[in-house]
Amino acid sequence: MEIFIWGLQGAFSLGLPLRWSGYLFGSLSIIALIALIHQGSKEAPHGRARFQGYRLILLVALLLLAPVVSGILWLRVPAESSLVVPGLPIGTGGPIIAVLGALPWMLAAGLLGTWEAMAVGFVVGLMRGGFQTHSLLTPLHMTLQAGLVAWLLRREYKEWLGKAARSPFFSGLVGGTTYGLLRSIENFTYSGGSPFDGLDFALALFAPTLLASILETGIAGAIAEGVRWRWRKVWHQPRRFVAGPYQRSMAARHVTVFLLLGTIASLVVLEGDWLLAKASAEEMLADQMSQTAIQAGEAIPYFIQTGRSLVRSTADVLASFGELNAIEAADLTQSMRRAPFFSQLDVVNPEGLPIRSSQSESALDFYPSLTVEDALTIVLAGVPQEVVVPPADDEASVHMGFLYPIASATDAPASGVLAGWTALDSNPMLLPVVQSLSLISPGEAFVVDERGVILLHPDHARLMTWVDLTGGEAGEIFTNSAPDGTRQSVFVFEVSGYPWRVVVTAPQSVVNSLALRIAARLFLVLVVVGALLVLAVYFSIRRLTLPLSQMALAAEAIASGELSKPVAGSGDDEVGRLAASFERMRSSLKSRLEEMGLLLNVSQTLASSFELKQAIPPILAGIQALCDADFVRLLLLPAGDTAGGTLETFQEGSDTGNWASLDEQVISLCLQGGQFVLDNPSRASAVLEIASLTEAIETIMGMPIKGKEIFLGALWIAHRKPHAYTLAEIDLLSIIAGQLEASVTNARLYQIAEQERMRLGAVLQATPNAVVVTDGYGNISLANPAAESVLHGRAQDAVGKSVAECLKVTQLAEFLLQTGSEARTAEVQLEDGRVMFASRRDVRAGRDALLGRVCVLWDITHYKKLDMLKSEFVASVSHDLRTPLSMLHGHARMLGAAGSMNERQQELVNQILEGTERMTHLVDNLLDQSRVDAGYDLDLEPMRIEAIVEDAIEICKPQASTRQIEIHLTLQEDMRAIEADAVLLRQAIGNLVDNAIKYSHQDGQVRIVVSQEQNHQRIRIEDDGIGIAPSDLARIFERYYRGHPSERSQADGPGLGLSIAKSIAERHGGRIDVQSRLGEGSVFTLFIPMRTDESTSDNL
Repeated sequence: MEIFIWGLQGAFSLGLPLRWSGYLFGSLSIIALIALIHQGSKEAPHGRARFQGYRLILLVALLLLAPVVSGILWLRVPAESSLVVPGLPIGTGGPIIAVLGALPWMLAAGLLGTWEAMAVGFVVGLMRGGFQTHSLLTPLHMTLQAGLVAWLLRREYKEWLGKAARSPFFSGLVGGTTYGLLRSIENFTYSGGSPFDGLDFALALFAPTLLASILETGIAGAIAEGVRWRWRKVWHQPRRFVAGPYQRSMAARHVTVFLLLGTIASLVVLEGDWLLAKASAEEMLADQMSQTAIQAGEAIPYFIQTGRSLVRSTADVLASFGELNAIEAADLTQSMRRAPFFSQLDVVNPEGLPIRSSQSESALDFYPSLTVEDALTIVLAGVPQEVVVPPADDEASVHMGFLYPIASATDAPASGVLAGWTALDSNPMLLPVVQSLSLISPGEAFVVDERGVILLHPDHARLMTWVDLTGGEAGEIFTNSAPDGTRQSVFVFEVSGYPWRVVVTAPQSVVNSLALRIAARLFLVLVVVGALLVLAVYFSIRRLTLPLSQMALAAEAIASGELSKPVAGSGDDEVGRLAASFERMRSSLKSRLEEMGLLLNVSQTLASSFELKQAIPPILAGIQALCDADFVRLLLLPAGDTAGGTLETFQEGSDTGNWASLDEQVISLCLQGGQFVLDNPSRASAVLEIASLTEAIETIMGMPIKGKEIFLGALWIAHRKPHAYTLAEIDLLSIIAGQLEASVTNARLYQIAEQERMRLGAVLQATPNAVVVTDGYGNISLANPAAESVLHGRAQDAVGKSVAECLKVTQLAEFLLQTGSEARTAEVQLEDGRVMFASRRDVRAGRDALLGRVCVLWDITHYKKLDMLKSEFVASVSHDLRTPLSMLHGHARMLGAAGSMNERQQELVNQILEGTERMTHLVDNLLDQSRVDAGYDLDLEPMRIEAIVEDAIEICKPQASTRQIEIHLTLQEDMRAIEADAVLLRQAIGNLVDNAIKYSHQDGQVRIVVSQEQNHQRIRIEDDGIGIAPSDLARIFERYYRGHPSERSQADGPGLGLSIAKSIAERHGGRIDVQSRLGEGSVFTLFIPMRTDESTSDNL
């Protein structure tokens, strides 16, 4: 694929079509353009107002940019390298893709209108036609393409096809396909030769032309899609949506689908028919060409062998004469008569001059040729040769000479050369070949040598001319261009044993002509059958859709609420059954409409209020009216009870017969058996005791009000007269009972939630601890009054605002916004000097969905002061203990020098030494902790972290060796230097390594990985020891905390190592993270920020 940064090169020219069909297609294009312009004129009113504002500016800008944009970045789609325009000495390199060529008119189509897009498209087409195709039809077809896309973008159809048409990308593909077809027509009308030559040329370029057009408009459509979504207000949008003409009736819909599928199927069948017809034509032509070539090629070896044999035997006879001068012309003539093969025999002396000839008077002089002279030199050396001599000025044949040495003996040097000459087109053995070559029509057949020079051809003017046979292999049919520019099929047969080839060619138009005759009949059959099928489908569907139209009118009447008019229709077919179904639906809807009205009223009433005293009475009144009841009563058990207690009752209708006395019995029946209907309850004394009633009831209906697990109460209805409940009424009452259950449950839950909310509010108002709650986006959703100490302003004003905006303390905001799902704690310093202990926990729905965070802050200022006093006291005591401990340890060591000791005395001394060492270690840890707490300035200096880690490991190696624990160190290469306090950092790393060794199993491993990230260096210390319980993870960095007793038994110590390491890390601006699982080991990660630049790092 060739790439041109600027494509508008060369001379500008627009040529007329070479075929009359080009003028016909041009006229049709102009008619289509006029129709599109007329359609575009209806989009907006005529007049100057149309060009006001940005539209005129944008139109002018697109018109000016169109020539420039259409010439930038051209890509040439590869085509057949040998393809030329038939009848013209013009090659074609393949169609062009102007990457941005379609963008100007595509933008005009979406932003302006149809005729504006056509104007811009005409400018683009003028540039492409003048500099690329040199076709007068190109501007017309480009304008037609732009108008078609603009027309599609303005379709108001609401179906999926209309939505696709309004998509610039889809419309661009349709326009590109149309333009590709039009360009293929241009290729046909601007080609010479026969119509079949033009058809072959257009078909050869059809696929790359269509591909180039689709890609060009597809690129513009994709860019226009982005413009459409970015600037929706200025891109064309339909004012209203309508149904497409293909959707306005069932007949139109079916016919459209049938036409679409039929067209696709017909195209597929036609394409397959054309391919099969073309393959059959090519196969027939290939058989004919191969038979001719093989027949001619098989005769040539016999001709060569015969010539060689005759010249050899004649040379042997002439050698018996002794001297060359003894040979007479009559001897040569007699030799020719014995075998009429040669047209001339010559005897040539060693100097290369003929001294005797069979044609003494009319002999042809072949010897000035350099080819003959070279061949004579080789023959005199004893090697026979054959040479080909082109025809002389007055000759029309190519002559071939058979040269053989004349020698008196086999080993004797050649005294001369016998040259036998024959004309290829008149040699008796080649006459059948000449006849078979002349029978090829249309096309031609000829014989060429190894260089491709024609030796034998029916047309003598073509002799000794060179032909191009590239593009295929011998023995196979291939295609290349003929001298007149048309494509031709070529078959090459290599002559066995001799470097000659028989070539048979046939114009590709012959293949297309034959294929067209084969495929034309099926095409006519498809057209006729398709037209008949379309008519048959249309009238059949019209007959079916007429009753359906009547059903549609009836359905519209039902949909509009007109339920009084019966639906007409009869019959036992599907339409009749459909009419009967519509009538049943109408009557059913009429009865259901009243029921739905009640349900709607119930739903609206229950949804409008959680107050049962307001919601229940209207519902009971509706039930009374629907069921024509005299008395409706709702009984609700107290919250939390299933029986007993005081019932909460709601009633509709007058209780004239002491009917309320049946409440307890109705509750019992519903609780035991569910819903019930009792007709004439006086006969069901075993079920219901009605002796207390002062007025009889003929029908009682009871419906339980219950959830999945809780029985809430019952709804019961009384009738003075008998009432038969239908299934529909029972179903409706069941739905209402379900809604009542939900409403009662929600009302009670609302009361409980409201009480809890008030209780929680009171707790938050009363607690002295600050509480801040955030949502999943980092905005404050709740804050109590105590939180105003860390907020800007009042707590209620902070709700809905971001944490960073409302919190006074930046450290607290960062703490709340930190990533990580585990609970975290931190100490926060306020502006007034107070210290708050912050505890944060995530609120999640499941494992991943973060709903928010809760942060509680305690004022620990007093405790910090107490801790400081404690630390000062401990430091003072530790300092005072250091001197006596050193003296005690030294004197204990000197006891051995004072005299000999027995075993018991030595054991006691060792215990003293061991105790003083533990005390000294404890005092050192206490002093280290006090030093860190005192906040002395760090002794910062540039250093390599690798050296610090290696020093810490060396200190801990004796302890690791004692427990047979291996320490593995992995260092990242090319790490930068950092600024740190070497003593403190070595102690922090040593404490972490010592901790890992202490809590690892015997024969375990400790893995240390040192790496560098963007802004810090990381020391990861991993062991496979006993691990840390989840309950201890939050406190392991506290002073003197030793964890679970099972962990304390693993190693001794005061519990200050991790606390000191954490304090040192924080003094350096870093941190320590820990991950652990009980029984699997722990991972401590120390993060130290990098404070030095790369120049300092390189110098270390």
